[in-house]
Amino acid sequence: MAKTKELSKDVRDKIVDLQKAGMGYKTITKQLGEKISPCGASMIMRTVRNQPRTTREDLVNDLKAAGTIVTKKTIGNTLRREGIKSCSAHKVLLLKK
Repeated sequence: MAKTKELSKDVRDKIVDLQKAGMGYKTITKQLGEKISPCGASMIMRTVRNQPRTTREDLVNDLKAAGTIVTKKTIGNTLRREGIKSCSAHKVLLLKK
């Protein structure tokens, strides 16, 4: 079985209560608002590690092809949560004395 992060106690209790109320897993997922699954997050991390210059727009398109619709902001939040920070290029002067 694949490794996943454990859910907090209150989230687990909510899931159990909704399950006992007769809701299915898709309805529960939509209600709890989990944006990216652990599988999607690992796909993002794998892509960024292999190609560090990948843009958030490219990652959004990759996830859309896999069947998950997210925004660029969600991608940025996921990367930050996983410990990858954005970087900007150093400014290089064109004219040197």
